[in-house]
Formats: sequence, structure tokens, C-alpha cells
Amino acid sequence: MRMQMQPREIVQALVGAGLTQSRIEERTGVSQSTISKLLTGRVDDVRSRLYLRLVDLHAEVCGSESATQGQEARDAARIHGRDCER
Repeated sequence: MRMQMQPREIVQALVGAGLTQSRIEERTGVSQSTISKLLTGRVDDVRSRLYLRLVDLHAEVCGSESATQGQEARDAARIHGRDCER
């Protein structure tokens, strides 16, 4: 089983791909403040639905492996009774 990327790793990859914190906020709904805190390590986790938004944007920007990870995250959420699509 593949290890899922942590929110900080996803945001680092998005910034590395040229997205600003403000652009990530616009495209995911995750506040710029939370994105900044993820990058600096002051926050290490986010709600499931916000995590999935980051994963989806990462898949769009960085490629198909992240898309597979996003589907795996959704499947895990369903197994554990969480509705992450909202």
C-alpha cells in the first residue's frame, strides 16, 4: 500500500509547481492562512474535505499518480463512514 502524501507535502509540491498561496486558496477553498501554516509546520492536518481538495488540485497540476491517491483517500473515507465529497 502506498503512503499518502501529507497536506504539507501537497502544498509544497503545488508551490513548487508555481502556484501561489493565494491561487491555491482560490482553487481549493483552503484559506491562505491555513496554507501558510501547513508550509511552516504550525498546522499538520486539515479536515478530510479540505485534504481532498488539495489532493484533487495536486492531481490536476502535478499528474496522474496524485489522482490515484485522491481516489484512494475517498475510498478510505467511505470505509470509515465519512462523506468527504461535501
